[in-house]
Amino acid sequence: MRYARVGVVVALVLGVCLTALPQQQQQQQQQQKQVQLNERAKQMVERRLQRMDEVLNLTPEQEKKIREILEKEAAQFSGFDWERFRDMSPEERQQAMEQFRAQREKTDKEIEKVLTPEQVEKYRKMQEEFRQRRGRRPGPPSER
Repeated sequence: MRYARVGVVVALVLGVCLTALPQQQQQQQQQQKQVQLNERAKQMVERRLQRMDEVLNLTPEQEKKIREILEKEAAQFSGFDWERFRDMSPEERQQAMEQFRAQREKTDKEIEKVLTPEQVEKYRKMQEEFRQRRGRRPGPPSER
């Protein structure tokens, strides 16, 4: 009788452990994905900043302020559920894309406040060239 109780307890403990293991693995996978997203976001910020510095010849103070602006934007984008994006309806995707565009326009305006008038002109030209390379129509959505 005593061995039967021990067997039941062992079975229960194993059952709990086996059901908790997939949950832990899923949590670890989600954490790893978030770490990867954060790393990619940092890399994107650095690439954008480097490109801007090459074109605009930023001062150290401008570089610092623009890095903060870009990091703030990256943090907002990294919180988005990109896996859910694939499953969205066309209307939901359109709404999400509008939010992204609005955020990008806000970021651009913040960046332009840090730049000199000559740099703003170069920055806008740089943005336009980027849009053309990506196959987008010229100008921000509000001007289309």
